[in-house]
Amino acid sequence: MSARTTHACHGPPDPAPPVPRDREGLLTQVLPALADTVRTGARRREEQRTLPYREMQAFRDSGLGSLRVPALLGGPGGSIADVVKAVVRLAAADSNVAQATRAHFAHIERLLEPGLPDAGRRLRELREGVLVGEATSERTGTRPFDLGTRLRRTGGRLLLTGEKHYATGGLFASHLTVLALDDADRPVWALVPVDAPGVELWDDWEGMGQRLTATGSAVFTDVEVDPAAVLRPAPGRPEPTVTSSFRALHLAAVGAGIATAAVSDIAGFTRTNPRAAEAAEAGRAADDPFVRAAVGEAATLAYTARSVVLSAARALDAAAEHRSADELAAAAAEVTQAKVVADRAAQQAATVIFDAAGASATLTSEGLDRHWRNARTLASHDHAAHAARAIGDYVLHRTAPPGDGLP
Repeated sequence: MSARTTHACHGPPDPAPPVPRDREGLLTQVLPALADTVRTGARRREEQRTLPYREMQAFRDSGLGSLRVPALLGGPGGSIADVVKAVVRLAAADSNVAQATRAHFAHIERLLEPGLPDAGRRLRELREGVLVGEATSERTGTRPFDLGTRLRRTGGRLLLTGEKHYATGGLFASHLTVLALDDADRPVWALVPVDAPGVELWDDWEGMGQRLTATGSAVFTDVEVDPAAVLRPAPGRPEPTVTSSFRALHLAAVGAGIATAAVSDIAGFTRTNPRAAEAAEAGRAADDPFVRAAVGEAATLAYTARSVVLSAARALDAAAEHRSADELAAAAAEVTQAKVVADRAAQQAATVIFDAAGASATLTSEGLDRHWRNARTLASHDHAAHAARAIGDYVLHRTAPPGDGLP
């Protein structure tokens, strides 16, 4: 697809009913209801390549996007573990929707890093239904974050110009955080409304999986930026931060959700398609011990993925309390291990389910193939070999895993 648009949604959103805004209400009432909404029609959206505009609007209306805003600023005061639980549950409903929230939650973590000016005001604004996407990577350069996008002061105005790739979630968002170089060649984040003049968003993602994340290109042509919307953090550091670890953990949480969805779908498929294999001694597929073993293996893999990402989230929460170098390094190592485990578990679970159902499970109309495609595509965000090396360096030498290089 290469349809071009400058709008995040089609038409005005439906009126949203009042929802609880406290942490407990968001997690126990809003999240289950939202997951049910997102799950409805997920397979058909994938078949028809229908981007989940309404589902992302429902997320925006739900208040879950403000989960990490501190209570002192009027927010729910949720933890990183709370966010991870929400991401896993949403990913089990539709992994595209879950991944499209990553930039938003990462932006909040960036604002929670110590020493950022005016962070309180920016966090308060996120209670008002703002949904943030991100535009970082570019096609040029030799590294993912080599930047050609510029934020220049011209005639008393700040103008943003450049082109980004992988602007995940941009078509659903109200704002984009755009990584650019200022006049002093320092990396800065500019928060830009998606409907600002000069912003163009392309639905041109052609990956085999995660097809509905709106991971398209973003073009900025002399976009005027409010100076108050520019975030000038410290330059990107090689050592891990809470934000860099969270970005990896969010992807791991999506992987855990994919594994969970694969198990749910194969269980439903097996119950409604009872025909057993020719050589099976059981009369129904669900009674075949080999089918039960395959489903059990997939369920165990999904359980492992969920367990490790929640454990890593709790470790990152603890490190966020004091943010000492040693605590951040230890949490980053745990997150890196969780990412490796979740990636592998999701891919294996999405493969094992076919052992439970035979050739009929490969029909595209059943949609079971999407779990493997999504898991494999998601895992490609990071190189497993580099992650394993970083873990080995930490175990052997206590060398901190690297950060993601973003400021």
